[in-house]
Amino acid sequence: MYETIKARYDKGYVTDEQLGRYVTLGVLTEDQAEEIKGGSSTGPVPEDSIATAELDAAYKEGVNSYE
Repeated sequence: MYETIKARYDKGYVTDEQLGRYVTLGVLTEDQAEEIKGGSSTGPVPEDSIATAELDAAYKEGVNSYE
């Protein structure tokens, strides 16, 4: 069932609220729901993309250096 729900979530057919309901009903675990939310993607990651952690660090560095 996990794979089916994940595929539907990735296509936009299942919402975050519905994932929560699946957890409440015991169809998914909380970890599975979080994995689905974090793993949703509209396609492959481009080779030149920047990881979120790198963007966060650059933002913090920029904010902290501005006085």
